[in-house]
Amino acid sequence: MSNQIQVMTDTSTLCIYDLQALKHRLEDTSDWWSIPEDELLEVNLGNIAFLNVGTDGLYTMQQVEEIEQPVVQLWINVPSGQLYAGAAENVTGGELEPEDGDSGQYITVEPGVYHLKIAVIQQNIEFALLRTEQAIANNQFEDLIRIG
Repeated sequence: MSNQIQVMTDTSTLCIYDLQALKHRLEDTSDWWSIPEDELLEVNLGNIAFLNVGTDGLYTMQQVEEIEQPVVQLWINVPSGQLYAGAAENVTGGELEPEDGDSGQYITVEPGVYHLKIAVIQQNIEFALLRTEQAIANNQFEDLIRIG
């Protein structure tokens, strides 16, 4: 599980999501998530984790077993078991979906609802995916997630 994902972003934002959870955004504009209300809606529905890192550049994302003191935590729906972790500019929209290696990478997990914990150490983003027994993800954020 020590797979490191190198991610270059020019939107200062990373994301983790199951493509199936955002299929309804495929026909939307490619930058639909730049509208704060739309971004917050999808995060609170548990369809995606958008992580604003504060600056453009190269980041390392790494899945770990557990994070004791997360900077943010949320619940996320994983209907297909295929998660994309990478640059938010590749998020589903504009009739496009991210490709593996497209400044991000796919991670295969068992379908379900996950408790997602995030930790940040400079340009390194660690995330832990803990499967839950919940039927659906639900978050209550009032503002966009900023980790940088």
